[in-house]
Amino acid sequence: MPRLSCWLVRCALLYLVAGFSLGAWMLMAKVLSLAAVAGAWRALHAEVLMVGWLIQLAMGVSYWILPRLNEQNQRGYESRVWAAFGTLNTGIGLSCVALWTDWGALLLTGRVLEASSVLLYASAMLPRLRRLSRLG
Repeated sequence: MPRLSCWLVRCALLYLVAGFSLGAWMLMAKVLSLAAVAGAWRALHAEVLMVGWLIQLAMGVSYWILPRLNEQNQRGYESRVWAAFGTLNTGIGLSCVALWTDWGALLLTGRVLEASSVLLYASAMLPRLRRLSRLG
């Protein structure tokens, strides 16, 4: 597995643990009649699991699995994928802080960073997908 895929999958697993821990805390708060407190954390829980875990895991596995660009086993555009990794995690961090503090401008910035990360990653993977279509 390439080093970049390892980083993406490891970060995804950290978000999974954080999301499950937050979900367990929310269930415990619901049992202890703190439903209003637990309800406020629902958006943060969804952010961590859906964007932090799911998207990052998909990025890590697809970077590893998609066919290489040429016979020298080059994956191509590794710097773009590193940039997408950093941009995605920065966007998740800003979005989580914004959801916690209820600051709309910061949430918008986080969402723009997350979306640009996905677009950056897609632009790096497009040549490999074209190669996949030529193989079949």
